[in-house]
Amino acid sequence: MTPAGAAQLTATPESAWAEQVVATHQVASCGPAAVHFSAGGRNATAADVVITAARTVTDDSGVTASSFTESRRMQLVDGRWLVDVRVEGG
Repeated sequence: MTPAGAAQLTATPESAWAEQVVATHQVASCGPAAVHFSAGGRNATAADVVITAARTVTDDSGVTASSFTESRRMQLVDGRWLVDVRVEGG
């Protein structure tokens, strides 16, 4: 993930990104994601979903494992299901 992409997702200033990620040689990865419909509702052209995955972060201090959970609104646009915001993989 580029620093610009990560800043968009985490809203961290660039100096904090350099201290937290670059300086500590941080690498993050997620296992396979599971997607489930949430209680938010769905219809023929929109659905609220919850995405979960196992996240592993490795840096100079060791390895940290945690769960990742995020809610998204999906929209059917021109035959494709798209998320409500831009998402960049890492």
